[in-house]
Amino acid sequence: MFFDKVSKLERLHKLKELGVLDDQEFEERKQRIVAAKPLNKWLLITPLLLIIAAAGGYGGLMYKAKLDIDKRKQQEAALPIPMVTYKKETKLVWESTSGYTYTNYGYYNNSAEVSQACTIANTDVASEEANGWKIASSNPADKNVTGGTCKGRDIMLEREMPSITIG
Repeated sequence: MFFDKVSKLERLHKLKELGVLDDQEFEERKQRIVAAKPLNKWLLITPLLLIIAAAGGYGGLMYKAKLDIDKRKQQEAALPIPMVTYKKETKLVWESTSGYTYTNYGYYNNSAEVSQACTIANTDVASEEANGWKIASSNPADKNVTGGTCKGRDIMLEREMPSITIG
């Protein structure tokens, strides 16, 4: 700052020596140069401080965002993990294959009653399979009903049901 005044005074002297300035104008300019206040240091430093503060604020925001992400990850890691397990279910049903035996007393034929009883005892395996059941095993088996016997088979059905557990 001081050297700036010196260089201005040197130029002023050269202008006087060259005859560009008269004595009165030289003295007026000299007084203005000497009386001029130097630039405030803060005027030069303030923009630099503002840039540093802005960079620090941005860095702080990025650091806080990183901490928030880490905190959220820790919270998610602490949550229980749902697990899908499968529970096997089984059931035994009877399916009519064909035919039945009935009692014929000569005067009384109970064929219709036995046929109806076999129809009632029958399980529709196709509808069970549509509901997710699968045939695990099958064995021939007769079913006794009032007045006769139905021909058919015992069927073991099974299915796996998903079950969600939190653990």
